[in-house]
Amino acid sequence: MLSDICGECLNAKKAAESMDDPSAAEIQESERGHVQVANTPDKERWTAWVFVAWLLAAIAVVSGVAIISTMGTIEVPKETLYGSITEERPNYFIWAAAIGQALGALLFAALISMVNSIYQNSCDQLQRSQPPAAPVKGGAPPSKPKLLDRGDGVYVAYVNEASSLYGVVEPGDLIKTLNGKEVESIRQASSCLVDGENEIVFVDAEGESHTQSFKSSNGSLGIRSRS
Repeated sequence: MLSDICGECLNAKKAAESMDDPSAAEIQESERGHVQVANTPDKERWTAWVFVAWLLAAIAVVSGVAIISTMGTIEVPKETLYGSITEERPNYFIWAAAIGQALGALLFAALISMVNSIYQNSCDQLQRSQPPAAPVKGGAPPSKPKLLDRGDGVYVAYVNEASSLYGVVEPGDLIKTLNGKEVESIRQASSCLVDGENEIVFVDAEGESHTQSFKSSNGSLGIRSRS
């Protein structure tokens, strides 16, 4: 298990370093002509094993204490002036085995935690170094966001500064009526213009309807619509 974590850690670290060189990054071209960077490793992959290692270490410490308390002493016969008696002495072998078991489990758990921490840091570094997806040369451009379904009308793509509608409508608006008449083309809308006060109803890019008045004297809207 430790060798697996070390291997994953090295792979993640190499992948993070290779992100500085686009030619070394693992990228795949999608069918739509975009670049997709390989998925980053799962940084929580070994977290459960770290928990298991510390759980086993705790069990080893508790069992070591239990072994010492039950088998940590031996009775040794001793001759005295008053006869033979028994004397309790530490069982050094049991003490050494129990302490060694507990220390070994604790060191192993600490080592697993340290390596897992390095692995997670490498994953974070790889994630920070990962560039955003970008279109490939010659690939299809990203699709434009769909506009709200605002019905028929004249879509405003450009407003001339000399136009009487300048400051009234803006690119992205949809002209619905002009002087009470529904319009579907710039030519039709221009024919509805009158000299003097005009009333226009349009829907903005957010779908809100507006009614405004404007003055016109040249019979031209001064706007362009998309084809």
